Amino acid sequence: MDGVNGQLQTKYQKVVSEYSKIRAQASVLKKAVIDEQARSSELKDQLKEKDVSLRRAEQELDSLIFRNQQLTKRVTVLQDELDKMQNKLKKGKSKSSSENKDQPPPPPNHVYVEEFQKKIVENAQLQSIISDKDNELDELSDRIKHLEYKLDLSEKSRIELDSKYQEKIDKLERDKNEILKKLNDRQKHDETVSWSSIEGKWGYDSELKTNLVNHRQTDHSPFSSPSVSRRSSKSASDIRFQKTPEYQDESNNEFEYSKIYELEKELSQYKIDYHILKHKYDELQQKNSFVTHQSDSNTLEPVEISNMIGSLKAPFALPDEVEAREAKIKDFYLREIDKLITEKQIYHAKNLAISATNQVMSVHLDTSEEKRKKCETALLEALSNWSSSQEDKEVQEGSYSTQLSTMTEHLANMNEKLIQQTEEIQQLKYELSNKNGKKGKQK
Repeated sequence: MDGVNGQLQTKYQKVVSEYSKIRAQASVLKKAVIDEQARSSELKDQLKEKDVSLRRAEQELDSLIFRNQQLTKRVTVLQDELDKMQNKLKKGKSKSSSENKDQPPPPPNHVYVEEFQKKIVENAQLQSIISDKDNELDELSDRIKHLEYKLDLSEKSRIELDSKYQEKIDKLERDKNEILKKLNDRQKHDETVSWSSIEGKWGYDSELKTNLVNHRQTDHSPFSSPSVSRRSSKSASDIRFQKTPEYQDESNNEFEYSKIYELEKELSQYKIDYHILKHKYDELQQKNSFVTHQSDSNTLEPVEISNMIGSLKAPFALPDEVEAREAKIKDFYLREIDKLITEKQIYHAKNLAISATNQVMSVHLDTSEEKRKKCETALLEALSNWSSSQEDKEVQEGSYSTQLSTMTEHLANMNEKLIQQTEEIQQLKYELSNKNGKKGKQK
């Protein structure tokens, strides 16, 4: 029995040590989950910032497109004006060549040249801004890919840790259930053995007392047969032990609560038995004092004691032996009650600690799972927004590039026309100056 109890104690200590390790690892896992949550929140903030920057870039692109449209309209207006001026110049050459000789030449049109130079500079600035925005978008896409890779790695590590610790927790739960079952069986076995030994002792004592009472020819009271009451209490307790349900297949919390409830019932039953035995003991004390008083007055007669071992002839009964036996029985019950109380308190404290830690772990797992799902949904939304913004950016870039190409071609044509017009104006100036010089010489 001591060897089995020692093995159970060592197994229980191993389970306690494993449980402490699991608690330490659970704290580490909790810290890792908190770090991952902080990282995911940082990633969310970064994604929000990138979305804001993308929106700003889109707004700038829209404003640039609007300005380009205005520029195209302005250029078309200027082109029309230039065409009208060229037509007027051609008509003026054919109709009034003589009148134009006397008039001074018109001043060169420098306003259009300056305006075209400004537009060329603005287009160059717009092209540089577009290239900068493209570079920023490329950097943002690379950053998003890197963050997605980090999220995948953290998710994989979390899943591996969850599976690893879940296996350990399941193993410890199985070991705990087995040890509790063994302890329960061992307690039942010890109780049956103790009841059988006490029954033999009580049978011997009851036979001795009944023989003593019959020899003294005294009336026995309703509490004079302690063996019957003890057997009845034993049978009741045996029935109570047989009726104890086994909750090995149920959850651990229900099993622990049922165990505590059974221990409390057992304690109350032992208290009731103790009070009954105490009452019987007081009755026997009174009876023994009465018998000793009668024996002092009468002559002592020999007493024959018979039990399972055999018969014994004693010159007279010894009340001190009876008192010693009753004191031993009382001490035995008191020790059993104290033992049960201490065991009940120990198991109650352990069960409360285990249930509290299990509840905390389950709550932490549920919260981390919910946060992980929220992070996944937020990441999917951010990715969808990024893909849509990327598509819009590509469309806008295509339209903007086509507009820029048309604008550059148009500006090149306008520059060529301006150069031709300046050359024609200079030629006309030169011709006018020559004509004026010839007229002066003729005069």
